Amino acid sequence: MKRLVAACALATAGCSLLVSTSGLSDGADDPSGVDAAPDAPGPSSADGGGSDAAADGDASAPAAFGGPLVLFQTVSSLRCRVEGSFELEFPSNRNHAFQVWRDLTKPTPVNLGGSPLLFDAIRTTMEGAEISNATGTEGGYVDFLDETPVRVSFRNYEHHVLPSTADAKVWTRFTVYASGRVAIEVEVANPGGAAYTLPAGWQFHTTNLGALAWSSSDHPGGRAVTFTSPEGSSALLVNIAGVGTLAGAGGARRWDGSVRTIAAGGSLGLSAEIQVGVPPSAAAERALDVRNPELDVVAGGIGSYDYARGAYQVEATGGSITLALSASRLRANPAFEIRDLPFSSWKITQAGATIASSATPITSRGVARWDAAAKRLVFIAFGEIPTTAPLADRTITVEPL
Repeated sequence: MKRLVAACALATAGCSLLVSTSGLSDGADDPSGVDAAPDAPGPSSADGGGSDAAADGDASAPAAFGGPLVLFQTVSSLRCRVEGSFELEFPSNRNHAFQVWRDLTKPTPVNLGGSPLLFDAIRTTMEGAEISNATGTEGGYVDFLDETPVRVSFRNYEHHVLPSTADAKVWTRFTVYASGRVAIEVEVANPGGAAYTLPAGWQFHTTNLGALAWSSSDHPGGRAVTFTSPEGSSALLVNIAGVGTLAGAGGARRWDGSVRTIAAGGSLGLSAEIQVGVPPSAAAERALDVRNPELDVVAGGIGSYDYARGAYQVEATGGSITLALSASRLRANPAFEIRDLPFSSWKITQAGATIASSATPITSRGVARWDAAAKRLVFIAFGEIPTTAPLADRTITVEPL
């Protein structure tokens, strides 16, 4: 696991400087989004995932928003980029929170974020109500949990020692997929000796879209919001946790949470998902998909869903694996993580068409990565599967090649 360590405490906003423990460039990040910097590595196939060649250009494949994901790292930011689709930026002076989304589908890339943040989680409540009272603050760091052409997953950390002998440790995990889906998990832990009262306030909110004149529309139940920029770019934010009351207007939206107490040794968890590049006409069904994942493992494994990773989890039990997505909801760009796969040469198919294989892990239908040491296969099937799709279109098979 790779870690970036902050060089100064987080008590002073905007002062963090990250120094690399993994060979990062010491130059400033290029705010223009041009990726010609020498510190910009391409996706590696060192873990046995096969060649990472360009998409295979299958003319029969549906057009997809997405492609192989590349992580660019500098001392000032992390940038997750899919060429021709999107770039998401997480700056170090914001402890790697989500600040910028660049829409690369436009003829001229549109910068849709800025200062202070494009999106923030419960950390802002902590900062606004408690940081000024902290008797000590530990500098934050970032742990990299996964870094492949399929997804980049990292977790940032803050620790604030409070006067009441309580502690506030906050972890925020972002998992960015090559499809433009971003799973978010927040954990607030209190390892101190006294209970900690979490003040009422914002839980998931957009802090800059209002200033950029974005519009928004709510979805039934108040658990999801679609945002649309003046340029026509759109994104979906889903409150998976189902807590808080949706408030705000225009681009400045939030879920207001009530006062809660975290006992000594206890913790509080929240989860959400952002999807960039979602047409407003598709957003309502996308939101239902996020909040209602359903998978039937027909053969070869045991399945579940992990909101923190934003992926279906399958524990292989031997032989080929057959997965059937439920027809109760539209399914969009589903991601899968298969553990203990018993064969190292594999092929993933859907309705007779190859999504990816160990010989060609990146195609126009999907992206896959095989970790030989962990016997783990992670992949995305690009595109939407409507509720009217026949069973064959909702069935994905992983078999020996």
